[in-house]
Amino acid sequence: MPEAETSAPPRATNDTWRTWLMTGARRTPIDRRRMRGAHKGLKKMLIEQVKKENKPFGLYFEDIEGGFTLTGRVIPNAFNVLPVMVYRIYPNGREELVRGVDLIGTPLTAFSKIVAADDQTGVFDGMCGAESGFVPVAAASPGILVSQVEVQKKEKSQERPPILPPPFEARP
Repeated sequence: MPEAETSAPPRATNDTWRTWLMTGARRTPIDRRRMRGAHKGLKKMLIEQVKKENKPFGLYFEDIEGGFTLTGRVIPNAFNVLPVMVYRIYPNGREELVRGVDLIGTPLTAFSKIVAADDQTGVFDGMCGAESGFVPVAAASPGILVSQVEVQKKEKSQERPPILPPPFEARP
């Protein structure tokens, strides 16, 4: 086989040239259904997945405020994403706000669990801290549906203090 034919990117519609270029391997196809309007298509697919796997609920991460990663040769690579709005989505479609949860994991494991992506790209602008100081960064990604995520409880409590004092509190 001539060299030009063996080095050509894969022809499958769901493969990307970046994946082929970085790994030399073909990816598992991602379902890129057209989904417009507040990720309703992804929510519907999440509910279908919850029912299919007989789970009590799924998690919907609506917004994040940032996060951090640990990378190196002698320590395991890991990330911690700090979500702002997270909802439990029940099989009947009911949504319930969840407080005090972080999205954690290892990058390769998380990327291998992507099931679907929508066609709207979101952009995140922030600051990245390094030994040399902080630098501005940007990231862009579509909304994604993953089959499995790791979460952990936040370090500090997310409970809100009462607005009013107890009714029978002694007053000076």
